[in-house]
Amino acid sequence: PATIASHLHELQAKNAAARRHVIQSACMLYLGSLSFGITAAYSAPALPDIRKNMEFSKDSGDWFGSVLNIGGVLGAIFAGYMINRVGRKRTIMMSMLCFVFGWTCVMLGGHAVMLLFVGRCLSGFAVGIIALTLPVFISEISPPDIRGQLNSASVAVLHAGILVVFVLGKWLGYVALAGVSMIPVALLIPCLYFIKESPTWLLEKERKSEAVESLHFYVGPNITDDMCKLQAKISAGEQFTFSELKLPYIYKPFLCTLLAMFLQQFSGVGILLYFAHDIFEASGSTMSSSDCAITVGLVQVFTVMLSTFLTDRLGRKILFLASVTISSLSLLALGLCFYFKKVQGEAFVSTFGWAPVLAVSVYFFGYSLGLGGLPWVLLGEVLPQRVKGFATGFCTAFNFATGFVVVKEFQDFLHFFGSEGIYWFYSAILGLGFVLFLFFVPETKGKTLEEIEELFGKTCAEGAAPPMNVTLDALPGRRPTGVFSNAVYAEVFNGQVGMSSVVTV
Repeated sequence: PATIASHLHELQAKNAAARRHVIQSACMLYLGSLSFGITAAYSAPALPDIRKNMEFSKDSGDWFGSVLNIGGVLGAIFAGYMINRVGRKRTIMMSMLCFVFGWTCVMLGGHAVMLLFVGRCLSGFAVGIIALTLPVFISEISPPDIRGQLNSASVAVLHAGILVVFVLGKWLGYVALAGVSMIPVALLIPCLYFIKESPTWLLEKERKSEAVESLHFYVGPNITDDMCKLQAKISAGEQFTFSELKLPYIYKPFLCTLLAMFLQQFSGVGILLYFAHDIFEASGSTMSSSDCAITVGLVQVFTVMLSTFLTDRLGRKILFLASVTISSLSLLALGLCFYFKKVQGEAFVSTFGWAPVLAVSVYFFGYSLGLGGLPWVLLGEVLPQRVKGFATGFCTAFNFATGFVVVKEFQDFLHFFGSEGIYWFYSAILGLGFVLFLFFVPETKGKTLEEIEELFGKTCAEGAAPPMNVTLDALPGRRPTGVFSNAVYAEVFNGQVGMSSVVTV
């Protein structure tokens, strides 16, 4: 059975103007993804220039890369509360202001080194907000048939931001690069004026007139005020309590999302991204470190575009498993490059100097195919609406916390495992993750958000009253037939049905 929300998606699919509004809004929001990618990759080209201009130890370099994740944890926790408190749009606006202050501090870092770290932390705070809010916002305004593509496109733009930084970093110093990094922020701030707030959030807050306007914008003109009332009753629900975490339809998608986030960070992407220049120099690559980084950036953008095309065709699960497999084997190969360089020295470098670049490029091909974007797609679509604020905040904070551990402890892990063993360690983690994802994470391709909740085991007894057999013809202005009695009709449209009731057709 389909809910009223499913019917809204059907109307959305038939209305070309509404779909255009969704796509236009998503494209403007992608400026936030661009800022995310630029911020994440900034340390790779900036660190060598910073070391030329001031005293900067290896430990300081680790902190410069990892402090972004500390800010990300705090930003995710903050956003998890604020998206339900003030809405998606205002939360994104707050992140833009944090980006402005963060990049300004980095630009002034030459006068006080501490400003570099404050700026990176503020930028990380903004990234944490964006990482949580964008997939939720895009999922809520998108019809199911293009939801995966729109969220994957957001990740493609993120990787385009990484490429932009790698390219510009070859010629610009860290100060000029920080200044250029504020351009997407400056563009998104006025664009937010043209984006409507999420109708889901407006309905939950019972802001009827704004919800009607938003639904007309994102769904089409055939939405009546009475349907909005009914949708508000369905969406609002009671306040989430932690005791509900024992419900299968809540804890199962929660754990699946955490697994995806863990595998994303413990694939070693943080160290390969933040310390790309250092790794290429240490591996004995015959290409310059900046050219290697640009090559990797191009591979990422191409692969994420391919992933965007395939997400709603092949499905999330098969792409993620393929991504994990390719990334794991590539890390195994990269570890072998370091091992043979240690054993054979310059003989290996002169003969196989191209191998490290190839291994890292194939790694990022695999990573960008699924590991890079699909955890954020899952974040936006599998977590139940009633726990979305808490769960998205927790999952995003968990992502940045694990990212902090991976980046900050890079030197310690390197000392413990060795230059080759550290990559074999991450390869083994991905191998274990493949098995867990294969058996415990279901496919969500083409399903509505309500059908996904049912897929994870939601029943009428869990957070909802027993369903009533209602036809869409029983909307105001049409008399109900069959089991939909006059009494039930009066209760629904006179506001006497409880807020957690579910109406099915």
